[in-house]
Amino acid sequence: MEYRYTEPIETTSGSIRGYYAEDDIMVFKGIPYGEAPSGEYRFKPARPYEKREGVRDCVEFSPCCYQNTLDELSQRIWTTEFIIQSRDYSEDCLHLNIWTKKNGKDMPVVVYFYGGGFTSGGASCEIYDGIPFAQKDVIYITFNKREHAFGWLSCHELDEESPEGISGNYTLTDDELVLRWVRDNIRAFGGDPENVTIWGQSSGAIQVNLLSVSERVAPLFKNVVSMGLNSFPEKNTMNYSTKEAADENARKLLDEYDDSVEKLRELPPETFLKHTYIKGPVIDDIYAKDTFRHEVMRGTNPDVTMMMGMVGRDFGSVPMFFLLRDVIVNSAGRDALVQALDHFYPNRGERLVTEYGIDTDAPMGEQIHAMASLCYDAMIYDLLEFAYVRNKTCKGKTYIYHFPHVMPGPDAAEFGSFHSCEVPYFTDHLSKLRDDYWKDEDRELAKKMNRLIAGFIKNGVPDIDGFVPSDGTNLFMIRADEQKNVTYEKDVLDRWKSLFGGEDVASF
Repeated sequence: MEYRYTEPIETTSGSIRGYYAEDDIMVFKGIPYGEAPSGEYRFKPARPYEKREGVRDCVEFSPCCYQNTLDELSQRIWTTEFIIQSRDYSEDCLHLNIWTKKNGKDMPVVVYFYGGGFTSGGASCEIYDGIPFAQKDVIYITFNKREHAFGWLSCHELDEESPEGISGNYTLTDDELVLRWVRDNIRAFGGDPENVTIWGQSSGAIQVNLLSVSERVAPLFKNVVSMGLNSFPEKNTMNYSTKEAADENARKLLDEYDDSVEKLRELPPETFLKHTYIKGPVIDDIYAKDTFRHEVMRGTNPDVTMMMGMVGRDFGSVPMFFLLRDVIVNSAGRDALVQALDHFYPNRGERLVTEYGIDTDAPMGEQIHAMASLCYDAMIYDLLEFAYVRNKTCKGKTYIYHFPHVMPGPDAAEFGSFHSCEVPYFTDHLSKLRDDYWKDEDRELAKKMNRLIAGFIKNGVPDIDGFVPSDGTNLFMIRADEQKNVTYEKDVLDRWKSLFGGEDVASF
């Protein structure tokens, strides 16, 4: 491919050049921000990239961290535009990508954290393209980071060799390093290092949530967008690991190799792909001093402005949904269903089954429909509870959205408003893969959503009429035919609180 190259730009990673995607839109791909975390540096914090001589051409995406291929069902849900295009894998994966405008000055910056369940994903997905942001005078950045065991392995042996006496959360060190790179270099690309937004989706949302309450990292950004996974409720989302739980998981791996981390560092990277149970943040007193929920309740980093939201069939209550579905599919009966609900909402299972009319003698479809209604209400309540608590403890505003719009496609009727389907709308990148399905309403909605989030990135306020901060009683409903603020009546909120509310917020 022939490129129209940019002039070289000096960075802490050395002299680099990108290419022009349009007359005034410059793209830089594969900029190294960290040294390869391999060999003796496997399972260690990220290290800044050391400047090399010469001019580096940054025109192609870098390899992603080693990971497994998505299963057949996942590839049906998250079709080609959601799957990384750069299928080369390497531990030398700490690279970032920038979309910016030529001759821009003091432009706001957004750093996007992709999802993938802490075990997969990469920055080269088609839907992560940043041209629509650069056209709006926003610098857009994506980056690759470590996944599964490479990013999260924590055990006593690694604690002992760490200067800080703690291990794990290597992916969070990648996150911190890329944000420090942005702070130190973004002026060379026309950006304002004092106006940086971090935006995460799915497991990326959990990462930005944690960083939003991290005293160590929060000074590196101003605003946060958390999309598609509200980790505030804790009971029914991906939980963080305690040090004890993380070490117990690591034992399963270490037992195979004589409890030697040195042997683990010598293994081929593909060896770790079967150990996908080693994933996710660890409470470590450095990056995650406590859970996101508890830090929000304390009002940690109160000045950060946040926007959080979910789609119609999002993961806010997915663990609960699948557990209840299995109970129903296996015809385990009412007692088992009550017991499963008690796991999430102690001593409220019986009432929940009654209130939502889940009749275990009814046809399976009716049971699952009633259960889905329960999970949907729980998800909406989780968002509102987050806004309610944050409104009490923080000065920074909290914006809440709900996006039930169904992305069209061959399986739209089956998957509905599926987890991550809002991303192409907010990036305004509707893939040609679905050209036979997109409607004018989709194209118009994508333009609105991209303008909405660009406004938030620029000044902390979504650029759309009616989207106001939430006090725990309201959210912004996004449908193709209408986008508006919705306020819930007190009796509805009181009912939801009695059914789903955490006892720890009763004092607010």
